[in-house]
Amino acid sequence: MARVVIAALVLLGIIMAVRWFARTPAPAVARIIRRLAVTLAIMVLIAFAATGRLHWLIALLGALAAGLVRLFPLLRYVPLLKQLWAHFQPKTGSASGPSSQQRSTVQARFIRMWLDHASGEMSGEVLDGKYKGRRLDDMAVDDLLGLLVECRRADQESADLLMAYLDRIHGDTWRERDSAADAGAKTSSGSGRMTREEAYQVLGLEAGAGEQAIIEAHRRLMQKLHPDRGGSNYLAAKINQAKDLLVGKKP
Repeated sequence: MARVVIAALVLLGIIMAVRWFARTPAPAVARIIRRLAVTLAIMVLIAFAATGRLHWLIALLGALAAGLVRLFPLLRYVPLLKQLWAHFQPKTGSASGPSSQQRSTVQARFIRMWLDHASGEMSGEVLDGKYKGRRLDDMAVDDLLGLLVECRRADQESADLLMAYLDRIHGDTWRERDSAADAGAKTSSGSGRMTREEAYQVLGLEAGAGEQAIIEAHRRLMQKLHPDRGGSNYLAAKINQAKDLLVGKKP
């Protein structure tokens, strides 16, 4: 009977883990995995020390270090390998079209945020206020919520942008710790005044990009940032606004 209960609990845990993995954005999953790896390494180190087997671990690390030292002479071939890799990569992108380093940029008073088109990773920096100069990636959830309070008081567009980042990186978990989230905080439609330069930045294109490049960038971003795919209404509205400004609304 005990084995059946344990098996059922293990199966339930696997199902919950798979559901969490499917719903959580990839950058958040990667960040959690890195933290778990560091925690596991520390626990293994403590276990070896507590059982008096730490010298085994030190010996293993020493052997690995010796092996790496023997590989150092091969490092001089790294630039050549990089050149060969670049040579066999497909040539994509142009002055007005997608490139391997293409990213979209959205900026408000407190926050500048960008999305890498290739990886889908979102990052940003704080431009004003108490947390000025800090990168969003390096801020703990409590600090991000403190920044959110500051943005809500002074600039709702910055608050909308930060909430889009929190949804993308931390899923819905941050809302449980955000008292204002349940207080009916309003989210703007993202339809504030936008210049053509800002529109190109939102779509990740250089100024003067052709209509086809604009349409393709819009389609690609909507596939990544649509609310039904882990994006947000605010970012989707910004992307639509940029496309409508540059090529006009289609009948």
